[in-house]
Amino acid sequence: MKEVCILSGKGGAGKSSIVASMAVLLADRAEIILGDCDVDTPNLALIMGSSGDVECETIRASEKAFLMAEKCKSRKKCVRVCRFNAIKWSAKNSKPEINEFLCEGCGACAYICPDRAIDIKEVDTGKICYFKSDYGFPVVSGHLKIGERG
Repeated sequence: MKEVCILSGKGGAGKSSIVASMAVLLADRAEIILGDCDVDTPNLALIMGSSGDVECETIRASEKAFLMAEKCKSRKKCVRVCRFNAIKWSAKNSKPEINEFLCEGCGACAYICPDRAIDIKEVDTGKICYFKSDYGFPVVSGHLKIGERG
């Protein structure tokens, strides 16, 4: 098996266009699988087209903190312990608020909370999708949710 990898470069430089063109040319000579690993902005599906179904599988590769407000006694320990500044105190609600985009799921807040008012739960990180391109070869792409990393 041989691999061709096009990577790096400023957005809009034409990486996806070059890869799509190469894939169409190579598909006549070899069996190929096209992988779009730009999980923030995967665009090969737009270029290659899909006349059939797109199959996707959800990926759960990270955890986040979730507040159970009814258990919270407003001690603010979680706010002080969060080194990612993901937990801010809401004067309006007299409860902590967890920013899902800043939370790294480290669990320090859940550990320090004497009221057990914070749960650490697995969350959907993104998805991996598969489809057959209009040119007849399979395309696999990853898609991350906003704020996630892969």
